[in-house]
Amino acid sequence: MSTFQIFRKSAKVDEKTKIQNKPSGLSFKQGILMWGILLAGYILFVVNWLLLGNLGGTIGNPGWVSHFFGTTAPNTVVTEAINFTITFMRGVGSLIVGWLIVKLTHKWAVVISLVFVLLAVPAALMPAGIGGYIGFIIFRMLLAIGGTTLIIYVQPVLAKSMTQKQKGIFSIISPFGFNVGTIIATIPFLFIANQLRIDWQIVAGSAAATAIIPLILYILFGKNFDTASQTKLNSTDEVSLPSSSLKILKEKQTWVWVVVYGAWLVVAVIPLFPIFRTALTSLSNASGLGLSTNEILFSHNIMQILYVAGIFLAPLTIGRWNFSNARRKPFVVFIGSMILVAMACMLLGWAYGSIATFYVFAFLAGWFTWSIQGVILNNPHERKGNTPKRIGVLFSFIWGFGYFFFTIANIILAIIVPVGASLGFQIGMLAAFFVISALFPIGFLFVKETKVGGKLIPDGLKFWRKAKR
Repeated sequence: MSTFQIFRKSAKVDEKTKIQNKPSGLSFKQGILMWGILLAGYILFVVNWLLLGNLGGTIGNPGWVSHFFGTTAPNTVVTEAINFTITFMRGVGSLIVGWLIVKLTHKWAVVISLVFVLLAVPAALMPAGIGGYIGFIIFRMLLAIGGTTLIIYVQPVLAKSMTQKQKGIFSIISPFGFNVGTIIATIPFLFIANQLRIDWQIVAGSAAATAIIPLILYILFGKNFDTASQTKLNSTDEVSLPSSSLKILKEKQTWVWVVVYGAWLVVAVIPLFPIFRTALTSLSNASGLGLSTNEILFSHNIMQILYVAGIFLAPLTIGRWNFSNARRKPFVVFIGSMILVAMACMLLGWAYGSIATFYVFAFLAGWFTWSIQGVILNNPHERKGNTPKRIGVLFSFIWGFGYFFFTIANIILAIIVPVGASLGFQIGMLAAFFVISALFPIGFLFVKETKVGGKLIPDGLKFWRKAKR
């Protein structure tokens, strides 16, 4: 049965099941419209975030690095600030989500977030010099708050307007936003990279201005709803778990999820950053590949696209786990381990001069990494007693502290490799990257199983049994 057949089947439940499963106050059509606008806004945020990584250039060449720093090369921590300040403020934004909803209601909290995304426009207009760079960073930090809260605001909409099976489907699709945004921000640099860097302010400002479209749409079509009411996930769900921020903070499972999500972010996002490209440059020089700077940039851009494109297989492969009654924990731990294996093979392929191996395992690593995200994000929805309010608070903590975890990891990796770092330091940075990333599958061993008593492998996925008579 395909994902779309499952979706149609879930829509044809009897009236009694609808009453039990479907939250009140927000229809499915309203929910999917609001979800679509929120996802579009998040995609534009990702484009504006990652676009600047490719528009940086180097000292003496077009791009914002020369614009702000002239002829003096800044250290790695300073240039990585465009990334770790974003992720730090994503953490801050995640933690203030609940407060914004209470003070402004869901609709107007979303509107404020979209206004923050528009602040990437003045960021692109900052004057040259270190003062301009500080203003550049400040406006991008506000962009980060807006963009992050948008994807978190999706969760209460899903919890309020959809049945459990529908939430499983949309939990697979929602993560596409980051990957689609990454591809949009990367593809142009395969063809006209230098021209884009020459006109980096026009490019960045124009991209940022597009956020006005979802802003207007949400003002027109967004709907307020009660996020605090109890919503049963199924007829046997009779206990409501605590939904107060303080009580959720005191739960050990909250902090297990913070480590799991923070480590997953490291393995998912660091390969897209300039710090990873610098490591590839050192490995290329040591292996005798003899690639020029432009060739390495091109190869890294191709790798980025292949890496994030793996998510498009999720609904047909790894994401189907959401529709089974099989246990979640063994599967997630296995996929997490396979991510590390594929990532190691990818780097070994590059180090030993096989670009084809590098690309193949980049796609496989991305397939494992991004496809498992849908299973992870759906997990809290599967736990009995989780109301829309609790889901919103829980995700704000998971994302907020998870991004703080990621930010600290990003800074540590940047400190390991100062400007002009030798191959040994670059290998040390990659080793630290693997150690931190390993906390994802290790941490998930401590997550509570939501399918207790379920099978290890669903019967429907044991396709090899069909050959037996």
